[in-house]
Amino acid sequence: MTERLSIHQPLLVEDPSPKSVDERRVYDLLVAQENIARIVDEFADKPWLDGVLIEDIVLSSSSVNLVNHKLGKTIRNWFVAKKNANADIWEDETVTVDSTIQLALQVSLDVTISLVVI
Repeated sequence: MTERLSIHQPLLVEDPSPKSVDERRVYDLLVAQENIARIVDEFADKPWLDGVLIEDIVLSSSSVNLVNHKLGKTIRNWFVAKKNANADIWEDETVTVDSTIQLALQVSLDVTISLVVI
């Protein structure tokens, strides 16, 4: 296996010919790029990275609450990030809304929430 260069210590080689030093540096750079790409790809595949946090949404239990989600596309999922009361919150699928713009929510009691839409 090829000896790897340390990024924290100067290069110490017995044969300091430019070719061997350059080949090692290129090898280490390629390995680093592959490792970084693998990590970035893992994060890029997470759908919640495209999510939007909507804070301070006041919901009323006496009516259907239409929430403009600002996602710019149809919602895949949503979840409550914060709420100020022990209320049940659900999507009212009987109400016709443009899902690229709004989400219709029902609540068991009046509540203020923060919502993440994906």
